Amino acid sequence: MFKKLRRQMTLLNMTLFSLLLLILSTFTYWTMVFQIEDYAIENLTQLAGEILVGHQYDDIGQRRKSRLPSAFFFRTDEMGNVIASSSYMPVEREKWHDFLNMALDDKDGKGIINWQTQEYAYFVMHDPQYNGQIVVLRNFSLYRHSLDVLLETVLWSSIICLGLALVASFFLAARAMIPVKEAWQQQQDFVTETSHELRTPLAVIRANLDILWQCKAETIQSQEQWLRHIDLESQRMNNLVDSLLFLARADAQQQPLVKEVIWLNKIVYETVQTFRSLAIGKKIVLEQEVALDVSVNGDRNRIRQVLSILLDNALRHTKEKGKIVIKVKKVERKAVLEVIDNGEGIEQDELPRIFDRFYQSANARENGAAGLGLSIARWIVDSHGGSIEVKSEKGKGTSFSVFFPLLEKG
Repeated sequence: MFKKLRRQMTLLNMTLFSLLLLILSTFTYWTMVFQIEDYAIENLTQLAGEILVGHQYDDIGQRRKSRLPSAFFFRTDEMGNVIASSSYMPVEREKWHDFLNMALDDKDGKGIINWQTQEYAYFVMHDPQYNGQIVVLRNFSLYRHSLDVLLETVLWSSIICLGLALVASFFLAARAMIPVKEAWQQQQDFVTETSHELRTPLAVIRANLDILWQCKAETIQSQEQWLRHIDLESQRMNNLVDSLLFLARADAQQQPLVKEVIWLNKIVYETVQTFRSLAIGKKIVLEQEVALDVSVNGDRNRIRQVLSILLDNALRHTKEKGKIVIKVKKVERKAVLEVIDNGEGIEQDELPRIFDRFYQSANARENGAAGLGLSIARWIVDSHGGSIEVKSEKGKGTSFSVFFPLLEKG
């Protein structure tokens, strides 16, 4: 699949580059053609003007010979008869009439004519003295040869550029496939981990239901433990599905934030109250060191969710009679929310990965975690323009620090 996609990307890049190169080469070549033709006509126009003001024909021919060796001219009367010409004349006298008619028949009075395998640039000027025409010409073959050389150069340059573009396109397509492969692998991992996480509670529920089906005659009270297991696993699966939906909406940028002015001390107080019963059950002390004047611009529910995730993790990994400290303070121009515990801690090599989806440390799975909470917390913090950091030492505890832009008083 990836090889086919890489070939398609290479082909697309080459097609676009070839089209651009064709347009650029064509534009360059024809621009030079028009410029050279204009340059040749401009020189002939100057020569015609000199003839008109009375310079001697032979004098002009000799003076122009080194500069325009192929330039020559005719002067005609009102009947079209040649009354004068330059000393340099590449056209046989008996063919002057036919040659002149090719130039005089053109209404534009300037351009390029073909004569006996040669090209000539010409310019026609009215001669008021004899009521005729002054026709100045020069051999255009030298210019045409330069244009042929230019065309050959453009063609060879284009071929070389296409070859280099092919190599570059193949290389760039391979580079572009790296994030595609990573995204594909992340998706595969996400599906695999999701399936695994959902399979576990479903298996427990199914196993407990099988036990209940085998005990149809028993009362609900006698089978309470199996029903409790089903209830706990159902809650776990419900929380997992909610977390997956949250992350899916976040990835699709469909997770809106309702921002307002929030005082972090109120968020801490409200959230801690919901966890106090759990802390009392484990004989864990919850301490608060909260500054009262720290405010941020954020989504109240989402910031409370971040604190809930951090407190839940701390309670899971702190043993009985442990301590968890929640702090709110100002550091420079940032509002800082900290959750510090003296629990089991995290191995140093695991710290860089704890915010990855579905990543679980060695003890996390035993505590019933699915490995999504910290991913959600990081997304919420990032969406508020903040950052989250973790410090931990195995056996001594963990500290999470969340930094938000401080809302200054107006």
